[in-house]
Amino acid sequence: MPNLFTEGAIKWTSMSFFLPIVGMAGVFAYCKKRKGGSVKVLLFLCLVAALVPILNSSFYAFNASYYARWYYMPLLMACFATLRSLEDVDINLLGGTKLTAAITFGYVIFGLLPYKNEDGTWHIGLAQNTPKFWLTWLTALLSIMIFYVLVRHWRGRVRFAPLLLSAVMGFSVLYSVIHISLGKFEQWDRDSAYRTQQYDDAALLALPEDEGFYRIDAYGSAYDNLGLWIDKSCLQTFNSVVTPSIMEFYPFVGVKRDVSSKPDTSHYALRGLLSVKYTVMPNDQVNNFLTATGTMGWRYYKTEGSLTVYVNDNWLPLGFTYDEYVPMDALGAVRSDDRAPLLVRAIGLTDEQIEQYGHLFSGQAVTWQASSAAVPDAGTTPGWHLYDTVDYNHYQQDVIARRTTASYETSYDASGFTCHIAMPRENLVFFAVPYDAGFTATVNGRPAEVLKVSGGMMAVYAPAGENDIVFRYR
Repeated sequence: MPNLFTEGAIKWTSMSFFLPIVGMAGVFAYCKKRKGGSVKVLLFLCLVAALVPILNSSFYAFNASYYARWYYMPLLMACFATLRSLEDVDINLLGGTKLTAAITFGYVIFGLLPYKNEDGTWHIGLAQNTPKFWLTWLTALLSIMIFYVLVRHWRGRVRFAPLLLSAVMGFSVLYSVIHISLGKFEQWDRDSAYRTQQYDDAALLALPEDEGFYRIDAYGSAYDNLGLWIDKSCLQTFNSVVTPSIMEFYPFVGVKRDVSSKPDTSHYALRGLLSVKYTVMPNDQVNNFLTATGTMGWRYYKTEGSLTVYVNDNWLPLGFTYDEYVPMDALGAVRSDDRAPLLVRAIGLTDEQIEQYGHLFSGQAVTWQASSAAVPDAGTTPGWHLYDTVDYNHYQQDVIARRTTASYETSYDASGFTCHIAMPRENLVFFAVPYDAGFTATVNGRPAEVLKVSGGMMAVYAPAGENDIVFRYR
């Protein structure tokens, strides 16, 4: 929760450059005494990189989401410089401490400068939360005072090391309590229902276990990862380590994906495509859910404690087939928000896949239209004309069509999943599971090629008749 610099788009970017008790005193003293040296040069280069955006971003592969965790590298070098300053009695630690104190006192200006609000009233202090600012500043000042006393009166004595260690450990605990408290006090009301929703009611929420594989969705909960407590795959998750194809698929269908997956309800076709059968929400969010965009086709299922469950009438099982396909290049020319509805109608294939498997389908799902008006987000590039057929009614019809040849039984375990499906003709079977090179598949006991289709999902070829399809992950 930032206090001085609050304009960042992402406010939890690990900007910390923090050493308890010693601060930068040892670093300043070391850099002043030592002329040259690899550590001093590296610290200077890191400072330049931190101040130059293009150099800064190079440490996280020029990613669009700003993270400053590379600061831990110069932080370790600062630790090294501090240790050398503590060991070498010729280095003036008191001078470094005084410089640190001077910089800390300079921050007082943020707490004393007046500013004028939009309503015309004047206030003292530029910090967003003045009490938080002064508590943090006084804590830093206390740290400097403790270190100054230790260096002035105990440096060079046998007891200096254990006293400094005790001070560092004690101050670390003190600062942790202050830092966490400053955050949690503001979250007190928001987190008041956490135990009730997540730990009690969600863990006791009994959803059917005999319906094979399905996903759930969470709506309106103030807390992340409700699905973990219910032990079901959930569309709303906070997890920074995922299969790379998820990072491809979500932006492809118009959904933002950074460290979390939180598709808005307006992406209604995504729920059917990804086998989402139930939505769980706090009781006080039911009215908001019913009036939200894209919540057609959901009906009340049950209420347990503080949670209400709705069931999706447009749910699709894991594993189904298509009658039509759409080339991936053409799919990319379609508006991103219209791609999920189209992917319920047709499977997305590359040119190579069309050449090999195109004969399995009755044809392409859409017809070529040279008018640029058919492609609002593609500028003057010709696109696929389908805006007269991509709506909720056509989505319902496409769901019914997919169900006619969908799997009738699915099961899963820690190693993969199994699908039983009856095929009226040979076809590709689509699975709304993110593609990963670790997956292998067999169809009726014979190895089958796992295809990456529809922008990041998986499919395998299966012949007509009864088929047992088994996916294993290693």
